[in-house]
Amino acid sequence: MKTETIFAVGLVLLLCAACAKQQLSQVEPDVGGEPFFVHLQEGFSGEPARVLVDGNVVFEGKPKTNPLLGIAHEFTGSAASTDITVTIEIPKKSIKSTHNVDLKNARGLGISVQNGKVTIVQANAFGYD
Repeated sequence: MKTETIFAVGLVLLLCAACAKQQLSQVEPDVGGEPFFVHLQEGFSGEPARVLVDGNVVFEGKPKTNPLLGIAHEFTGSAASTDITVTIEIPKKSIKSTHNVDLKNARGLGISVQNGKVTIVQANAFGYD
């Protein structure tokens, strides 16, 4: 019975650790405007990163992708219009990538970095196993 209890407690602790969110600095969005949400997904490895929308910093931190879930960090924001310019900067990797996005297509932005390239996928919801 002791071995089963220890195993169960260990499994619970492992699952809790995998689901724990990192506390990263985040700039609060302006109230009002066009709402959106961002999921920093694959390829973030703890280097300082910034996300700007229309030239305004909406996130600044050191996101690190959880390999079990495929997400590093999530946050919300708002913009003056549905047509926005999103810039992702990771200076230590010499990455600066700018994308024009129409929030009419979907309010969610999934941002990934793979092989030095930034991709943005729009969706109204993202799922993680």
